[in-house]
This record gives sequence, C-alpha cells and structure tokens, in this order.
Amino acid sequence: MNVLICDDNLDILESIALLVEDIFSDVQVLKAHNGYDAIEKISELKNQLDLIISDNSMPLKGESTIDGITLLKFCRETGKNIPFLLVSGDRSTEFFHLRDKYKDYEFMSKPYRSDQLSETILKLLNLSVKMSSSI
Repeated sequence: MNVLICDDNLDILESIALLVEDIFSDVQVLKAHNGYDAIEKISELKNQLDLIISDNSMPLKGESTIDGITLLKFCRETGKNIPFLLVSGDRSTEFFHLRDKYKDYEFMSKPYRSDQLSETILKLLNLSVKMSSSI
C-alpha cells in the first residue's frame, strides 16, 4: 500500500505518517511538503497510490500555492480516483459539499484525535474497495 501525505507542517506530517504506519503493516508512506511536491509525486507514481491525505492550506512564501482542494481537483481531472482525505482547520461548508461531487473523498476538521483519523482512513479505504468491486 502506498500513501501520500501532504502537509506544510512537518510535525503534523510526521505524526500522520506514524499513525498510518501503525494502522497498516505493509505501507510505504510518501511525504510532500506542499501542493507542487504532491502533484509531482502523484504524476510520477501514476496509479500506484492507494490513499492521499492532504492539508488544505499549504502557503509558500512569495509564491502562488496549490491547496488541498486544488490537489483533489487535479487528481479527479486527470483520471486519478485515489481515495482522498482532506484535513483543515477551516470548517467551511465547501469541504463538506465536495462529498456530493467527488467519490472516495472525506473531510476532517482540525483538531482531531488520532482514533478519529484512523477511523476515517479505514472508512475511506473500505468505501473505495466497495466501489471498485461493484464495477
């Protein structure tokens, strides 16, 4: 299993990586520090990613940024229907409404407990398996 985690906060990035490694015994965690880095990894790995977990806000000093929603849209527009978990401290209703538009998508607001994150990851992956097997 290959999981891409994207967050500009290195502490959060590492804590999510450790949690994912605790949930799955055979997992390769890939890390991206911003949206540009994430798009590069997604493009390189083609269809080898099983899950993407991304922060929404990842500012770069003095540069335009690619946020989590843009990353989600990039995946869907390029035919990559990778299960996607968006995490944000912003509780905008836009994040929740994206569930109606995109399959294999979940949103979590910060702060969250590690058990909530684990449960959401498992739910998202089970949802993905069910959708794939019904085709």
